[in-house]
Amino acid sequence: MSCVSAAIRAALIIQNWYRGYRARLKTRQRYALTIFQSIEYADEQGQLQLSNFFSFMLENYVHIQEKDPTLVNRLFGCAPQDDRGRQECVGIIEVPESYSGPRLQFPLNTDSLTIMIEAFKKQQILHAYYVLEILFETKEALKQMPNFNHIRTCPTKEITICGDLHGKLEDLLLIFSKNGLPSAYNPYVFNGDFVDRGKCSIEILMILFVSFLLYGDDLCLNRGNHEDFLMNMRYGFTKEVLSKYKIYGKKILQVLEEVFAWLPLGTVIDDEILIMHGGISESTDLNLLHHVERNKMKSVLMPPVPVDKDSFTEMNNKGHVPRGVKLSGSPSDYLTKHEWEQVITVFSASNYYEEGSNRGAYIKAQSALIETLYRYRSDLQIIFNVIDSDHSGLISMEEFHSMWKLFCSHYNLHIGDSQVDELAERMDLNKDGSIDFNEFLKAFYVIHQLDNLNRSSTQLA
Repeated sequence: MSCVSAAIRAALIIQNWYRGYRARLKTRQRYALTIFQSIEYADEQGQLQLSNFFSFMLENYVHIQEKDPTLVNRLFGCAPQDDRGRQECVGIIEVPESYSGPRLQFPLNTDSLTIMIEAFKKQQILHAYYVLEILFETKEALKQMPNFNHIRTCPTKEITICGDLHGKLEDLLLIFSKNGLPSAYNPYVFNGDFVDRGKCSIEILMILFVSFLLYGDDLCLNRGNHEDFLMNMRYGFTKEVLSKYKIYGKKILQVLEEVFAWLPLGTVIDDEILIMHGGISESTDLNLLHHVERNKMKSVLMPPVPVDKDSFTEMNNKGHVPRGVKLSGSPSDYLTKHEWEQVITVFSASNYYEEGSNRGAYIKAQSALIETLYRYRSDLQIIFNVIDSDHSGLISMEEFHSMWKLFCSHYNLHIGDSQVDELAERMDLNKDGSIDFNEFLKAFYVIHQLDNLNRSSTQLA
């Protein structure tokens, strides 16, 4: 027995050491992620501040501007306005017989998209001639777009919302594999930051732009802070294009600069959900942004620091705001719990900092979800506040039991405590012993769906 006891004690000690090691490793990874993220955001803010500094210097030293106004305007002003014709950029480029990559036919069709995707899977490079043709067509199409895309769900269509991709082609292809290619029956919204950091930024752009040209009414592209000349020079996209396209790289970058400048600023779904890259400000006025000359806007639209969300929602009549950029799933220090419930952050690039650091994600917006939540949300908020007798923002198990006793007494029902406990546990999704408003809302939506399903089954019978 003593030998067995000693072996058990040894096993427990080893198990304890291992668990401690795993906990310390997890903590180190979490702190490393936080530090990396802080450095990244500080780096981007430093980039923006540096840009503003040089803008000030160049604008105030007239003699510099007089010597090279093109440089000033290109780096720190609006996007170039001279129209580089196709003949100038594309006319002199020929696709040689020896070219073994994908060959496209214009006007583009669905086969063009499929051929291109299959070629990119094999790490083939699309010829500069096709790249420039796609860019010119995309620019002309974008120039006809308003500052904000407007798209609607319907019972037969779900809208897929994708966040930052940052040159990670494998993540985009995984989304298409799970969710299907863009089409008139499968609409998408891509919320900016398509390029930089990853190795396949130009491939992602070609797939998105061809999809946009084929399904312009059902594929929306938003501008992110990395769809910008300065950011591209610093974070790798410029280097990628020059490396892949050699002598044609400079021409491609010049046209891309104009294409980026014409990307819409955001997307609105069903006049209820606003999708913008980087978040919103308390002073954001969508009526103003609808009328600005977006091709003259530079870099990031606004910081992700909404302070007074109620006034923003009242001013702009939008209920939820999916946004990009921020990878952390925890509420920002600037947001209260109530404000955070109205904001969703979506980030689609997996393994962003290192292998295993994060998963990618996308959102599927359904007409039933939007209709149900916005039809009943205010009523459910009132009911939630009534049950939450101490106004803590959480329904405790005691408060839940009290509500059910009152409910059963009023309708003369007999429901045991064990059944009430089971119901409360099902609503408590994160198992923290209380029910918050999101869990309350989710439970209602699930029940609402089941009711509709049962009603449909009864009608069919």
